[in-house]
Amino acid sequence: MRALRTLTTSISSPWPKTSARRNSSPACSNTSGNFSSRLGVGFAFVGSQYPLEVGGENFRIDLLFYHLKLRCFVVIDLKTKPFKPEYAGKMNFYLSAVDDLLRHPQDQPSIGIILCKSKNAIAAEYALRDTAKPIGISQAHDVSGPGPSTYGHFRFCNTDYWGCR
Repeated sequence: MRALRTLTTSISSPWPKTSARRNSSPACSNTSGNFSSRLGVGFAFVGSQYPLEVGGENFRIDLLFYHLKLRCFVVIDLKTKPFKPEYAGKMNFYLSAVDDLLRHPQDQPSIGIILCKSKNAIAAEYALRDTAKPIGISQAHDVSGPGPSTYGHFRFCNTDYWGCR
């Protein structure tokens, strides 16, 4: 589990400070390289707003990466609001779909990261307590300083929650 916790330490927000969630798609595609470089060594960008068809319905993953050293997909769900327990269910769905539709037999199970504005520690613990898939919930903190950048810089807090039996 320590390897999962060290996946990220500092990232750039993939949406402009002023954009709403519904408008995050262009920002995701515009900054995917910057975002992926901030994740650390070993991440390969697969796509933003990555399309998945499940049971005839279309779904989109905010950001999808493949980690070369861990040999697994990493699904990142971006939330501009505080954590809600239903986000863990959505991530579980995405991980199951990615493992079924994209994962090769030699790959490890996919990892999910929910990046949200804030989180309630007790709600996060309950949401992940009996989860069998590796899902992390992380709160983003704005650590940007004054400057010409139009994108906020965020870092994961030290009290991330991981669910995995």
